Amino acid sequence: EKEARLREEFPVRREVEEEKEEENEEEEKSCKRIEYFYSDEDSIDQDYKCEICHEPFQNPVSEPNCATLFCRSCLKACLKTTNGVCPHCRQPTTMSKALAPPRFIMNKLNSLLILCSDCATEVERSNLSSHQSVCPKATINCKASDVGCTWTGIRRDLSDHSESCPFVALHQILKDQQNKIKKNKTIKKQQKKEIEDQKLALDDLRTNQKKRIDEDVRGVLDDPFYLHKCQNCEWVKKDWVKQNNATQLEWRGKQPANRTHVHDWEQNRSLLLLLFTATVLAVICLIVMLGLMFVPMK
Repeated sequence: EKEARLREEFPVRREVEEEKEEENEEEEKSCKRIEYFYSDEDSIDQDYKCEICHEPFQNPVSEPNCATLFCRSCLKACLKTTNGVCPHCRQPTTMSKALAPPRFIMNKLNSLLILCSDCATEVERSNLSSHQSVCPKATINCKASDVGCTWTGIRRDLSDHSESCPFVALHQILKDQQNKIKKNKTIKKQQKKEIEDQKLALDDLRTNQKKRIDEDVRGVLDDPFYLHKCQNCEWVKKDWVKQNNATQLEWRGKQPANRTHVHDWEQNRSLLLLLFTATVLAVICLIVMLGLMFVPMK
C-alpha cells in the first residue's frame, strides 16, 4: 500500500518540483543585475537609489514594514546575512512579503539616460535592449552559432563572415540533423518512461501473484485431508510446498521426494494387498485341486 501511494504521489511531486524550479529560475532572472553606464549619475535623485548598493534601482521591491525601496537582488542578499531582518527598520521580513514599487518609480527609472557600452550612444534605460539588437558595434555571434560556429565579432563584420562561413551554408541541413537528434532523445526518454511504468506494473503483478500463491499455500496447509499425524512429515510437506510454490491442485496426489518413512495407512495398504494376493492364489489352488479330484481316472 505504501509503494502504491508513493507511485500515485510521484507524478504530483514531480510537477511540484518542476514548478519550484521554474519559480527559482524566474527569481534568479529577476535578481540578475545589469551594468549600466549612466550619462550623469550624480544628477540622479537619491530617492531613486538603493540604500544598499547606492546605485539606481534595478528590479526594485518595497519592504512591507517600512515601505523602503531596495533592489531585489540587494534585499535578497541582505536578508541572508541579517537572518531575515530589514536593513532599514530592523523588522523581520521575507522576500515573499516584498511588494511591487509604485508605477511612477518605474517610469522614472526607465527614463534614465544611459550610454551604450559598445558605441556610446545615449539611450533611455528601457530602450537599451532594443538598441543593442541593432547596434553596429555590438559584439555578436555567427548566425550559425546554434549549429557549431564559434565566430564572434561586431555586427558590421557579420555579413563578411557569413559569406565564407561553411556553417551558414549548411545551416539548414545541420539544423535538421539537430532536430532529428533531439526528436530521438525525446523518443528515447518516452521509451524509458514506458519501461519504468511496465516495471512498476510487473512488480504489482508479481506482488498480486505472490499473494495468491500464499493464499493457496495457506489453503493447502489448513486442509484437514492433507494433515499428517507425523510431525516430521508435516514439516517435510510444508517445506516442499514453500520451495516449489505449490498450489492446492498441484499438491493433490503428489508427495515430497525427500520423505524419510512410510505412514501407517501406507503400510496397512501394503499388508492388505499382500493378503489379497495370497487369498486369490489359495482360491486358484483350491479350484485346481477340486478339479483334479472329480476328473475320472482312466
